[in-house]
Amino acid sequence: MSHALIVAATTLFLIPGLFMAFVPMLPALSYMLIVALVFGLFDSFVSLSYVEFAILVALALLSIVIDHLSGILGAKYGGAHGTSLVWGLVGSIVGTFIAPFLGSLAGLFIGVAARELSLGRGKTRAAVGAGSALVGSLAGIVVNVGLAFVFIALFVGFAVRY
Repeated sequence: MSHALIVAATTLFLIPGLFMAFVPMLPALSYMLIVALVFGLFDSFVSLSYVEFAILVALALLSIVIDHLSGILGAKYGGAHGTSLVWGLVGSIVGTFIAPFLGSLAGLFIGVAARELSLGRGKTRAAVGAGSALVGSLAGIVVNVGLAFVFIALFVGFAVRY
C-alpha cells in the first residue's frame, strides 16, 4: 500500500471525530488520537514522530479539559454557587448517558438550576447560573470543533511530509 493511500484512509477515519466534537462529553479528540496512534504504530512512527504524536496528545488532553470544564466555568461566571458546579457536572455526565447531545446540555442546566433553587437563591439567579453554564458549554463545543480541525490539519501535515 502506498503511503499516500494510508494517510488518506487514516484521515477519513479522523472525520467522525470531527462530527463527535459537536457533541459535548463525547470523546472526539480521544477517538482521533487512537486513530493517529494506530497510524503511528502501523508506520513505526516514521511519518509521525514521537514529538509530533505528543503534540496530538496535548491537543486531545486540552479538549478533554475544555469539554469537562467549559460549562462549569460558564456557571461560575454566571454567579452559581460552588456546589451547583458539581451538580451541573454530574447532571451533564448523567445526561450524556441518557441522550448524548441534548442530554448532556439538559443535565448541566437542570443540575445547576436544581442546586441553585435548593439553596434558595431564587428563580432568576438559578436561571442565570444555569443559562451561563449552557453558554459556557456551547463555547466549549466551538473550541473543541476548532481543536478537531487543528488536529486533522496537523496530522495531515505531519504525515504527508514523507
